[in-house]
Amino acid sequence: HFGDDPSGSPVGRVLGFTPWERPDAFRRRFSLIMGQKNQLWWDLPAGDSFQLHREIYSLPTESFNRTLGDLTELFGWSESDFNVRMEGSAIRRIGFERWLRNLAVGLGNADYGDDIVAALDARRNDPSPLVREHVAWALREQEQKRAAAYSGKAPA
Repeated sequence: HFGDDPSGSPVGRVLGFTPWERPDAFRRRFSLIMGQKNQLWWDLPAGDSFQLHREIYSLPTESFNRTLGDLTELFGWSESDFNVRMEGSAIRRIGFERWLRNLAVGLGNADYGDDIVAALDARRNDPSPLVREHVAWALREQEQKRAAAYSGKAPA
């Protein structure tokens, strides 16, 4: 079933809903995976949402970057680390593989960092095809940001 988006272009439905209508039933279908969705702006990538929070709340860059460093540390966890440390946590329900995928996306969306690239590179040959696919995407994103920083242009 196709409808028209606000610009008049034909668009398909997602999970049986028209995306821009955003009914509660639609949001509940994916909110468990998203985690702290109240921290995200709907139409912005997660990395941009967090940068916006940093600006709104005048968070020191050093503190913000330290938290980002925590993500690279989490990305290095083994499955047994995940199972032990996330015991009783809602995030454990998504499982280790999807958790790694989500972290890879978050790291890919972050500003360029050598430590981020190193963490992603360490998972380049992960046994999971899902994780490898998202790590490859994140490494491409990081490379674009690195190249843009050296050229003085914004990443595509």
